[in-house]
Amino acid sequence: MKKKKSMGILSLPSKKGEFNVTKNLRLQDVIEWPDYRTIDYLIKNHPVDLWNRIYQKKKGVKNIKLVGNAYKLLKSKVEETNSKLIEDVKKKKHNKKVMKDLRNEIKYDILGTRHSKFRKPDSEKSE
Repeated sequence: MKKKKSMGILSLPSKKGEFNVTKNLRLQDVIEWPDYRTIDYLIKNHPVDLWNRIYQKKKGVKNIKLVGNAYKLLKSKVEETNSKLIEDVKKKKHNKKVMKDLRNEIKYDILGTRHSKFRKPDSEKSE
């Protein structure tokens, strides 16, 4: 039998003593970062490294997803130090949304009709 590989993520009990039921990590959760560190510690001391670990996917590395308040805290810290990283993520998300809309319009034959979001610019306007 193969031994199951550890994910490198520990979930600490919440205030009520319940364990984390979501895959998103909270501030008190622990991840393996050369040694084990809490998300709160990483946001305070290594925000850019944590941001890069979230958005620069590497093969064989566990994806990190944060809950809303932890993500907002991380985003504000990264914005103070390196706002270019946030702009890059916004551009990637926008491009992904536009491509999704385009694929849907092609799939449902809406492209080129009056209901399409993607239209040719009118070179000659009728008067």
